[in-house]
Amino acid sequence: MQLLVANGETFVAPQFCIDGGWSYPDFVAIRPPKKKVYVVEVTAAGHASGLVKKINSRDHQ
Repeated sequence: MQLLVANGETFVAPQFCIDGGWSYPDFVAIRPPKKKVYVVEVTAAGHASGLVKKINSRDHQ
């Protein structure tokens, strides 16, 4: 989370509920000056295969 807000212009909400419980990503980051929203998932695993599966199934989550 510290890396996301280090630029001083990004607001971060951890475990933010999207669309009434449809999804709970690790972080939602909003960057008003750029008019962008980022959905952030974090993993501490040694390999990213679980994260890749989650990203690939995002439409169904």
